Amino acid sequence: MMWHMKTNVRSSGLGFRIYNPRLVILLCLAGLVFVSCASAPEYPIYPAPTTRTLSAGYDDAFKATLAVLRGDERLELHTIDKKGKFLAWEKTAGFIFFRHRTILNIELEPSGAGETKITLKLKAEDYEMGGFTREAGWYPSSRVDTFLGEDIMGLIEKEVAKSKS
Repeated sequence: MMWHMKTNVRSSGLGFRIYNPRLVILLCLAGLVFVSCASAPEYPIYPAPTTRTLSAGYDDAFKATLAVLRGDERLELHTIDKKGKFLAWEKTAGFIFFRHRTILNIELEPSGAGETKITLKLKAEDYEMGGFTREAGWYPSSRVDTFLGEDIMGLIEKEVAKSKS
């Protein structure tokens, strides 16, 4: 370390001067915080899609799925596509900043004679300031209601079986 006569400031010998050691410590701590946040483990946000095969034709499976989604009071049916895509979300209640909901994305595909493949994907969504919604981030602040998804899938299978007989 060298002392400069004019400024009475220590030089590090690397070409820059250390004016405040507290500042260096603060910068090192801030760097550690950023590194630790960047290396946080990734949580599984959404469960894996559920796929089942219904023993009904495409049109019968479509009608059964539509009847279940329209008849369930826990859901709001948002999108119906004749290509076999449905988008429904869970109805929410309570104070707006603490709400979250589960979104159900259901897809139907004909898989053979008299069979239809149904795929259910679940996502979580949070409410933010002003009532806007956003998808749940990497931190699992929202919970996906897997029970709701399993229940809807079971109700669709029962409706297909009932319409078949």
